[in-house]
Amino acid sequence: MPITLEPLGANVLVALEPEPQSSKLIAVVKQYSDTVRSGRVTAVGPEVTRVERGARVWCSTLAGTELNLDPATPTLLLPETSIMAILDPADAH
Repeated sequence: MPITLEPLGANVLVALEPEPQSSKLIAVVKQYSDTVRSGRVTAVGPEVTRVERGARVWCSTLAGTELNLDPATPTLLLPETSIMAILDPADAH
């Protein structure tokens, strides 16, 4: 049975996109660097004001807590303030 989460406060739930891996060396370097990851917002808490469900966003690799809700799609629970940029507005999809 799938788990449904509703973020509280100013937290958001982001379904992460897979990271492209071109070589083993790059994968190791990326693992320890503070780069960004992209994903789609799947749920927002009641205090979230700047991002909407469905928006594609960038967030730091060190931000939030990764959850294992669905092994095929890693999910990140993080505060709205940890989102670095909105790539696509929610109404575009």
